[in-house]
Amino acid sequence: MSSTPEPSAAEAPPRVLAVLVSRNGAEWLVPTLRTLRAQRYPNLEVLAVDNASTDGTGDLLRSRLGEDQVLTLPGPVGFGRAVAQAVRTPQGEAAEYILLVHDDMALMPDAVQWLVDAMRKDPSLAIVGPKLREWDDEPVLQQVGMSADAFGRAESTLGRDELDQGQHDGRGDVLWVSTAGMLLRRDVLTALGGFDQRFDAFRDDMDLC
Repeated sequence: MSSTPEPSAAEAPPRVLAVLVSRNGAEWLVPTLRTLRAQRYPNLEVLAVDNASTDGTGDLLRSRLGEDQVLTLPGPVGFGRAVAQAVRTPQGEAAEYILLVHDDMALMPDAVQWLVDAMRKDPSLAIVGPKLREWDDEPVLQQVGMSADAFGRAESTLGRDELDQGQHDGRGDVLWVSTAGMLLRRDVLTALGGFDQRFDAFRDDMDLC
């Protein structure tokens, strides 16, 4: 029996656009693309943003996704600007949810379904994020949501080199989640004006949340 959450039979699954931003990521993009293709969610489209790569990333993306599913930028921009350009495309405007994918991450096959299911069960949610683990053979946890101290410094609830043993397999409110695997309601992202484009990288996710 599958543990994958199923959408209501009376409703079509909402359209999700996975925005994959990459700059010179050809070395590790193939596993990322494979896990996107392996998603069991039935209404997922992938749009890649080639952030002015010089290592063949653009050619790799076009060969795997097709010309129409790759947005090529003429010069490198910050992550938030790259996402903004993707959201303004016809694919972005047609999506209900935007899934942000880093070019060095791999999603479990049911990841998108679980994220969407959390959104649909709680209309007050605008942003959700997954549990993140390191690439190591050992299941070392990287993030399960973040907080901050009184001075705005990022704080994690995880212990040093904490192993994933299912102890964080639940839903919980957090201050912010990483852009790696972040799912957003597109209308909310648009209403907020997207990410603050003064951030080139790092903590733009904290600021948006």
